[in-house]
Amino acid sequence: LAIWRAMGVVAALATKELQGNMRTTALVCSTKPGCTSARASLWHEVYAKMHGPRGVLADPSAACGLLWVRRTLAFQAAIFEELLGGEASLRSACERAYALELERYHGFQLRKTFALLFLNAPSADIFLERLAPGVPRACVREVVLADARNFVAYARELVHVLVGMYAELDLEDERCI
Repeated sequence: LAIWRAMGVVAALATKELQGNMRTTALVCSTKPGCTSARASLWHEVYAKMHGPRGVLADPSAACGLLWVRRTLAFQAAIFEELLGGEASLRSACERAYALELERYHGFQLRKTFALLFLNAPSADIFLERLAPGVPRACVREVVLADARNFVAYARELVHVLVGMYAELDLEDERCI
């Protein structure tokens, strides 16, 4: 959530949605006996036949909430990959990351909403400074991007594991919202 907050107004919608998906996932899991992990929660929903074939997910459900948490994490990782690759504009980094990770799941209205949000993205320097309060300005880029490399590596590994889990359980919902 700190990444979204650092983006300011651009990410207000995404922050609210991410918090809702995390709450839904936690709430659904907490109501299931023996649910101690994401995998257990997903298996429980599959066993209960909550979802349709070919990943048509019930909403709300742990599977639906976790799917959007995963997609959001992949989007955040892609933004940092762009910045680590030398992109100086946060707006451009967001636009490319969005095209790669989220756009195909969004209908016309959401695509236009995100495009408008990206127009108001802060500069990359302001974004990075918001992620490193108290770090001297001259060191911010170096400090944050060093942490970003670690974040991207862990995020991509987690996304990879979750993609495999969703494929195994036939829970990959490709529908547009």
